[in-house]
Amino acid sequence: VDVVVVSDFDERLPKLLHAHGLYLPDEPSVSLIQDVITSYSVGISKPDLLALAKEKWNISLHVGDSLKRDVAGAQAAGILPVYLERTCSGEKSTKGNTIHTLKEVLKLID
Repeated sequence: VDVVVVSDFDERLPKLLHAHGLYLPDEPSVSLIQDVITSYSVGISKPDLLALAKEKWNISLHVGDSLKRDVAGAQAAGILPVYLERTCSGEKSTKGNTIHTLKEVLKLID
């Protein structure tokens, strides 16, 4: 499974992921994350950023914590949305799966 981080974060994200050993662009065969696409690096934000990521990586699943930017954006781009509901507000996505921890993603891709 190829893992691509698509985020509205700034230029620090690739360095943070690298510092934690998750993103190793100089060693792609052992890197957990294959690419990092940020709104800062390409000049557009979600939901449009998801369409760009779909073009580049043919992403099939997106996990995010915003129903509007992540879930609706993923669906508009033809990507299966997974809503990360962190606050236990009871809000659920009607357009995909709802999870409460990132660990639950493993069940979806297994």
